[in-house]
Amino acid sequence: MISIEINDEILDLTPGTSIRFELVSPLFNINYITAAYTFPFTLPLTPRNKRILGFPHIINNKSSLTKKHTVRIKVLDHAFDGILVVNRTGKRDISVSYYSQEKSFASVIEKKKLGEMSLGGVRHFGATTMDIVNHAKATTTGTIKDYDYVFFPYQNPDFYGDLNPDFDGIVNKWDFVNNTFYSNATSYFTQPNHYNLSPCIYAFYLLRQCFEEHGITVKGSIFTDEELMQLVIYNNYALDKKLSPSDYTNVYSNDIDLRNHVPEMTIQEFLIEIRKPFFLNFLFSFNKQEVEVVTIRDVLASNKYKDWTKKLSAEDLELTQNDDGYIFRFERDGNDGITPVSDFTKNKIIGNLEIWNTVPFPGHWDDSGELFELRLHEPTNQYYVRSKVSRFTGNLAELWKLFSENLAPYKVGDGAEEINVKFSPWLQIPTVISGDYPSIPTIKNTGYSEIYNEDEQEKPAFGTRLTFYRGMKTHGEGEYPLASSVNYWKMDFHYPSIFESLGNYSLFWSNAAGLFTQWYEKWIEALISHKALRFKLKLSITDIFNFSFKDKIRIQENEYLVKRLSFSASEKGISPVEAEMHRL
Repeated sequence: MISIEINDEILDLTPGTSIRFELVSPLFNINYITAAYTFPFTLPLTPRNKRILGFPHIINNKSSLTKKHTVRIKVLDHAFDGILVVNRTGKRDISVSYYSQEKSFASVIEKKKLGEMSLGGVRHFGATTMDIVNHAKATTTGTIKDYDYVFFPYQNPDFYGDLNPDFDGIVNKWDFVNNTFYSNATSYFTQPNHYNLSPCIYAFYLLRQCFEEHGITVKGSIFTDEELMQLVIYNNYALDKKLSPSDYTNVYSNDIDLRNHVPEMTIQEFLIEIRKPFFLNFLFSFNKQEVEVVTIRDVLASNKYKDWTKKLSAEDLELTQNDDGYIFRFERDGNDGITPVSDFTKNKIIGNLEIWNTVPFPGHWDDSGELFELRLHEPTNQYYVRSKVSRFTGNLAELWKLFSENLAPYKVGDGAEEINVKFSPWLQIPTVISGDYPSIPTIKNTGYSEIYNEDEQEKPAFGTRLTFYRGMKTHGEGEYPLASSVNYWKMDFHYPSIFESLGNYSLFWSNAAGLFTQWYEKWIEALISHKALRFKLKLSITDIFNFSFKDKIRIQENEYLVKRLSFSASEKGISPVEAEMHRL
């Protein structure tokens, strides 16, 4: 028994109507938000169907025709919610296709920008500069449970370009003496603007809002991972207050509107790109406005499985080719003047100034302008250069100094398939700045200020960078709020082997805490080592509705993950299910 409902009205079906369903797993395609769908099928052009579908057969009506309808398809009393798309009309029938809720959601967010969401609206904090400074300080001891964003110091000497030469070069500069953020002097109109404030939004708050602002409930055990929840996104919009003649020149705005502090991306682009570093998967319900966010790591670690051994038909199994390997690559955009080393090999000797011009600061060279030996330090995944530095007044010593983070592409197997990730790590600079910070994020990117950029039509684009907020850390001068894309905090920057752990995760590909090892390795091993198999299964519609793509399937002694399920539904029930599954 099948039925199709639009606005609680049931469409007429031709006797013998059969609908072919395809259910597709998101675990096998990182570049799309996958959806269940049907192959095109026809409905009779009855008066009832004409009316419910808005008279699609009338030529003069085609320009204003609604081609997408919210629909519920029932198969043996189990409901598939989604959209029904009118493909074409003939003399006697209408061709339509069904897409699940993922497609309906994707059609809404395809062109909608992140900044077009409400994101909590304008948040107001007091009336004075110190009120917003105190709020910024409060976020440093909180988490995503307390605040949707956080303030921490980072270096961006290009924030104002040539418009504010008095800028200190540190956004959210921390005052170790008073244990708070610096604010500008406001006693005279002539005081320079040395400092500014700029909040960075928590990535998983933004992810939640992408769904919840569109009526979709979000769940998943991933939200209990406290370290991952501290992931933040770089922002280049300052809380500089637009001036009027009676204002002091350098007060901070008391309003935070997160729509100003998110990347210039569509919601769809953001959800696809934020998936990639951690292989996040969005599993939508068939008939609830609900999505579960899972990682492939958690799927593989689960001990739960469904045994379909007795549901296997006697037909032959057909093999599909296994994967030939992957190459993981950061797509660093052009909105960052710092270009990291991305192609040096281990133990390579760099010895001329021309090469130095193609790589970033911080780097060190001798009096002749030539670099000393450059080596990759594997535990931290960083390049160090042997350099003569003045460690004490009047004394020169040969020491290893940080040269660059390693963002080289990470190749597995033959590297036949590329996974390109837009959200790349926000680089760290460990050199001491004004005697204050042992480590802060660094970027060279033009920012936006209502004081200095009020006549500009568009905000400057900002680099798609990620880092983790690591909380308050003790330094020689006192405590300061630390953000870091790596999971260690160096205690002595002259010796790379001396460092203190900050957590379990790094935002670089290699080493034990890196993205590949933490989120991809076991899955890629399975894809390369084993082939996918095609089965025919005798599943009931209840089996299908009780199934999730995160479920492991056991057939005899082997375990699999389902890549695709395909079946036909008619008034007689459902056909045997064709299943493509990958062995683990």
